[in-house]
Amino acid sequence: MTAALLTAVRVTSPVPRDLWHAALAEDPDALATQTPGWLDAMCAVRPYRDVSRLYEWQDGRRLVLPLVRSRLTTAARAQELGWPLDWGIGGPVAPGGPVTRAEAATVFADLARRPGAAAYLRPSPLTDEVWRASAPGHVRRYPRITQIADLSGGYATVWSERFTSNTRRNVRKAERAGIGIEVGNDPRLIREFDRLYRMSVDRWAAQEGTSRPRARWRMWRKDPRRKFAAVARHLGDACQIWLAHHQGRAVAGIITMRQGEHAKYWRGAMDKTHAAATGAPTLLQALAIEAACAQGCRYYHMGDSRPDTPVTRFKQRMGGRLHHTEGWWIDPRPDTAPTGPGRHQEAAA
Repeated sequence: MTAALLTAVRVTSPVPRDLWHAALAEDPDALATQTPGWLDAMCAVRPYRDVSRLYEWQDGRRLVLPLVRSRLTTAARAQELGWPLDWGIGGPVAPGGPVTRAEAATVFADLARRPGAAAYLRPSPLTDEVWRASAPGHVRRYPRITQIADLSGGYATVWSERFTSNTRRNVRKAERAGIGIEVGNDPRLIREFDRLYRMSVDRWAAQEGTSRPRARWRMWRKDPRRKFAAVARHLGDACQIWLAHHQGRAVAGIITMRQGEHAKYWRGAMDKTHAAATGAPTLLQALAIEAACAQGCRYYHMGDSRPDTPVTRFKQRMGGRLHHTEGWWIDPRPDTAPTGPGRHQEAAA
């Protein structure tokens, strides 16, 4: 069965950019984290290279699978990642209709026959069911929880039916406090957001009982300022930094992204001493959701969460529903490679 799946598909790597952009334009479920700009930002920050894969069937069906591989490791030892764990959701872009079970099985089989260490695949939570149904027994599950707000009905519906009364009260409090809002993606806003983010890291370290130097080292590895700058540069206007000002001081900030009908809240930070009593963090989220509704978005993705934490409860009060989803670790299985006439074809772009 596996060999039959692979003989029926042609694979090109890396994916030609014109075909990738065309696929994004035809997939209403594509996310900003499935774009070439996201991959390019990743490669600008870490030593990765593009090993994305284009699957083409004889009937014209195409899938684009974003993948990277470390430039510092040989192909025989490297992981292929879609995406690294701290870069969020990847998975195939599917123009013309959702991924089918047979197509998902083909992707699993193809990644299992690649040389090197295990591959990692993190599809969109909105397509999770088909991947669960198609996963072979040898793949390893990596359970995740993410939160997504449904924007159907527009902002008036979200405000009245999906925001809690506590959320609406905090938005009004922020408006009465005279919070000023600045939106853009220029370097000055990135520097100001990074300052708030560093303050947040120190606060999180105290909450978790982690030493401040260790927390800052972890932040430097996961979210250095150059990462925020690279995402803003490579995504352009699809990436926005939102800052809330109170009494001449930036007190809270978020970074959002958009692709088609999907908006995403990516990172948030605040100066809690000056922001907590103003309602500024809630106002920022409400305004970002309002903007997403105005742009015709169906969903507002709020990122991964841990169960029953203050952050998770905050997102729930903003309408973020919990989605139990999976990442997939796929160990190499050379026995899946077909042989003989008509075998799986692979071409370099």
